[in-house]
Amino acid sequence: MAGPLPHTNQIRQMCEDYIDDAKDIISKSLNDLKQSKEYQFIFRVSLAADAVLSELSKTNLKPRLSAARSIVLRIPLLVGLKQISVATIELRRFCELVFWSVYFTDHPVEWASFQRSPSSGFVRDINKPISYGAHREITFYSNYARELMALESSGISVESVDSLRQMQEELSAVVHPGRIAGAKSKVPPFDEVSPDALKKFGLLQRQVLSHCCILLASFKRRRFDRLQPMQRAHFDWIVGSATEKRIRQASFGLP
Repeated sequence: MAGPLPHTNQIRQMCEDYIDDAKDIISKSLNDLKQSKEYQFIFRVSLAADAVLSELSKTNLKPRLSAARSIVLRIPLLVGLKQISVATIELRRFCELVFWSVYFTDHPVEWASFQRSPSSGFVRDINKPISYGAHREITFYSNYARELMALESSGISVESVDSLRQMQEELSAVVHPGRIAGAKSKVPPFDEVSPDALKKFGLLQRQVLSHCCILLASFKRRRFDRLQPMQRAHFDWIVGSATEKRIRQASFGLP
């Protein structure tokens, strides 16, 4: 795209050409995905997760689940636009939002501090415990969720938190530029959307969203117990039959 400093009219034409090229790439991708079983799976995972979150979002969570739900609905679109790496980054943001909801709901003073400066960096001064608790890395909040869920007698919620913590490395690796730093030529502005790539992402997406749904369901057990049959069916599907049976047979959720 580089060249001599262009005139405004040239910029306009270059921009139109770029959009036309992108439109061709996106149109082909979306058209190809219409019959893709792998893509339909990705869509179904987002559909199921949003159905569950729609009910759990009725509780007084801080932050509310509206932001997390927007990410869930954005993921199939990003994949359709051949932006699987960006969709993976969104999964990481989703995890962080869920861990925040667990921590800040229990810590309204820290939540108020966070809201005053949501974009500030980490606070490392332990002598300012409110600011310190309001501005930490994701591990701090996942550690809190891990300790809290130890109170849940079935052990299912702790397993979900542990699984999410293990997946953080994979999710964070996409954020880090190390994957593309060693490229010997320009990397295309879109990702491969092969059946294998879609299948791999779909499995990761289901793991992340299902474990987050389990964590939130345990955290807000009373609301979870009031899931309507349609929402419960979506929950049972996304967590899988083995986990669904364990949840139904156990004393699930925080006391």
